[in-house]
Amino acid sequence: MKNLYLDIDGVILTRQGKPARYAEEFIEYITTQFQVFWLTTHCKGNPKTAVQYLSKHFGSQTIEHLSKIQPTVWDTLKTEAIDFQSDFFWLEDQPFASEIKVLELHSSVSNLIIVDLQHIDELQHLKFILKNG
Repeated sequence: MKNLYLDIDGVILTRQGKPARYAEEFIEYITTQFQVFWLTTHCKGNPKTAVQYLSKHFGSQTIEHLSKIQPTVWDTLKTEAIDFQSDFFWLEDQPFASEIKVLELHSSVSNLIIVDLQHIDELQHLKFILKNG
């Protein structure tokens, strides 16, 4: 099963702190089709902090799916938590230039999918990309 690294803010929550359009459907899809890992400042080793942060935005069924997501541990760059030996996608809205350099060193830039929730159907589009990628 392919790994998927997931940010929260700007990926499943908008910059206004609201669930992105189609977020619940998207979360259900990724948690059933991928080995999903949190790659967010809301989870550095403890997955419960991310789920708790999201619990005010989603219903119990979606929270159940979110509870399946595994934690990561990193200090400075999110890329510290990526297993470059595995096939993966990384969903991120604003990667640092230094993180992109790490991806380049591992020939993995194409594994990064930059999310832009300004596009109204972005998560539907992402689902299509993930299905066919």
